[in-house]
Amino acid sequence: MLESIGQIGLGVVLGFVLNNLFLPYYKEFISHKFEKNKNQDNHNLQLERELLYKDLEFEKIKLERVLPELENINNILYEHRMMFNTYLYWIINKCGNTKEIEEERVELDKKIILSLSKVSLYIPSEFRALINSYRKLISCSWVATQYVSNTLGDTGEIEKILKSAHDLYDDISLAFYEMSKKFLGLVKESEDYSVILDSSKLKLHDSQIKTTRSSVEYEIAWKMILFHEYYGSAEKIELLEKIINSDKT
Repeated sequence: MLESIGQIGLGVVLGFVLNNLFLPYYKEFISHKFEKNKNQDNHNLQLERELLYKDLEFEKIKLERVLPELENINNILYEHRMMFNTYLYWIINKCGNTKEIEEERVELDKKIILSLSKVSLYIPSEFRALINSYRKLISCSWVATQYVSNTLGDTGEIEKILKSAHDLYDDISLAFYEMSKKFLGLVKESEDYSVILDSSKLKLHDSQIKTTRSSVEYEIAWKMILFHEYYGSAEKIELLEKIINSDKT
């Protein structure tokens, strides 16, 4: 009997503790946790909205600011490539007057500087370096074709060198088109810009685009035709001697 009364008393005490102490605390704990999770969910949702908004804003920038300039650069490259092909033809045939295309080259140089300044803020470093290399290429004046023809003719490999120059221009052009498509989201592949450079036989070294083609013909074409104003005469003479001596061994 006393034991039953004791159990009833204990039950009353436990019931009082549960109803008046534990349950209110537990309800407050659950409510606080719910509010915390709710606030966290709202915070996460707000972050997602902000990120989505930023993505949409950047897509708008791509469409309204970057795309028109990439199209301008593409037009510039097309015009310069036509002149470059003419230039190589004149070299191999020892004809032509570079003064006829020099004024147009200067105008293209001004145009690409302007476009580069407008897109530099928004494009990745590899893409910026590539377009800057194109700008350097266009900035190089056309050397008198008779002089180039005689200089390269002494190597006995003029045709290989000019073909190499053509290949190198193709490499840079390919990288530009592939990077443009990646930046604008026109391809599903998520390959990195450095992978695009590598597949185009180019690399980024000390913030400068370099070719990974290693033969002396490509080295001469890069340093004496495409970017001749960015390399010294001593280095060019060394390259010419290298290819001439290689034929003797």
